[in-house]
Amino acid sequence: MATSSRLQMRGFAFPLPAQSHMSALMRLCETLSSPPHDVLSVTFINIHAVHERLIGSQHRQNGSSCAESDLDVKNGESSRDVDRRIFLAFLPIPGLDFQTLFQSTVQTTVIALDNAVPAISQLLQTHMHQENPVTCVFSDISIADIMLKATEPVSLPRAWICTSSASFLLFFHYLQEGIVPMEKIMEMLENRKIRNEEIFQETLPGLPTLTNAEVPQTPVPDGQPHDEDRYLYNVLIRNLTRIKEKGDCILVNSFEELEPDAFRALRQRLGVPVYAVGPLKGEISTSLWNEDNECLHWLDQQPAKSVLYISSGSLAVTSPLQVNEICEALLREKQRFLWVHRTQGPVYNSSDACLSSISADFLSKTQDQGRIVQWAPQRQVLRHPAVAAFVSHCGWNSTIEAVECGVPMLCLPLFYDQFMDAKFASEVWKMGLRLSSSRADGVVDRDALQRAFAMVTKGKEGEELRSNARRLQRSSDLARLEGGSSYTDIQLFIKRLKDVGPPNCVPTPKHCSEDYFCIRSEQSKTA
Repeated sequence: MATSSRLQMRGFAFPLPAQSHMSALMRLCETLSSPPHDVLSVTFINIHAVHERLIGSQHRQNGSSCAESDLDVKNGESSRDVDRRIFLAFLPIPGLDFQTLFQSTVQTTVIALDNAVPAISQLLQTHMHQENPVTCVFSDISIADIMLKATEPVSLPRAWICTSSASFLLFFHYLQEGIVPMEKIMEMLENRKIRNEEIFQETLPGLPTLTNAEVPQTPVPDGQPHDEDRYLYNVLIRNLTRIKEKGDCILVNSFEELEPDAFRALRQRLGVPVYAVGPLKGEISTSLWNEDNECLHWLDQQPAKSVLYISSGSLAVTSPLQVNEICEALLREKQRFLWVHRTQGPVYNSSDACLSSISADFLSKTQDQGRIVQWAPQRQVLRHPAVAAFVSHCGWNSTIEAVECGVPMLCLPLFYDQFMDAKFASEVWKMGLRLSSSRADGVVDRDALQRAFAMVTKGKEGEELRSNARRLQRSSDLARLEGGSSYTDIQLFIKRLKDVGPPNCVPTPKHCSEDYFCIRSEQSKTA
């Protein structure tokens, strides 16, 4: 990669240690550090457990091993030069090894990160005294309060990425302002006599009418309190309050044409700059699991628009009961499928620990019909002509990727903002079908699944969904082109960053300072 001679800023990026949050922040950093924007280089900090997993996954993916000499560790930090623009580094945080991270609640993760504020602050100040010092900070809106405490000793501009939709951000603005009372939500969640289809709110500017089932929530067994929901609501409200107090800007991984009403309302009401910068794209892998690229070769052998891609994302594991219903529907319909199925994860859609596995009988009957993998290169899969539709949990990263790739969705949300995302995909954008359950346990039965599978792959309704998805895909492509809505917002954000940033931006050096403990990738060595 050629080194730009233009004045460059250096960013310090610290994500929430979760797959989708890391991916979104990394894509933002790639967008800002590569053409056509190309305005900064970034040190991307992960907690040690995630950094080790990430580097190990990349080496296994490339068929190589990570020798001890590859990483030069000094003062608890190591760096790896990814492409001369983005440097990976780690910070040890007690209480958050990889296993406990994926078994922890939101509360234990937040407490561990909060306890690490002095270490984060010290690392940031160290990077401010490098030959090419840090001039701005990027982090996740979900940990804004923590990162504001860490950056308090320094005077640097900050930007916060929202890894959910603009509509979700707007909903939390109304909650933070008291327009939607917190107790109204908690009463609804804890009162099982209130029906899901009842209207929760219908007068929020910029948002469609929301039913009880579409309010962000984590399903819990009957009789158990929604303590985690209450804690998470309070954390997000506090984060948004602090951002407003500081007047910092928010970058949303969405685009104007996808959520025009929400962006309009945010800009009128939030009181801080909001930029639509998506869909964010990137080439650097942040996958914590090994991607099975062989599944792409399998897709090459399948007819066009014949395969259902099934995935519940990185945070959730589908309940054993739901897995069984999906299996039966696939068998009945003789439906081709590519299924990302993991048996371990931090969130379960069941009161029992999810130790489900696909039965040997199902595997035997479908060996010529489908393929099951632990993890897949999702963007490449969604762009493959063999894929007819995406059976998705509707996490925002997956939702925006389905939009970007023009693939219709069968919506099977599991928790939190996924219910709102499913609402937009099915009722607002009309590129998806909401798979609803009439059962007390929330499981969608095999009959409903079979009908949906047939409809999206063979029916006229499926073609209508596909047509709407492709229309949104074209809009997303145009948004990123020069003069498009997201391109323009990124340029406006860059101007703001330069206007409010410290005056010590220097040209990016041709070679990394030794103080960066920089390890070049083979690509960088030969660039």
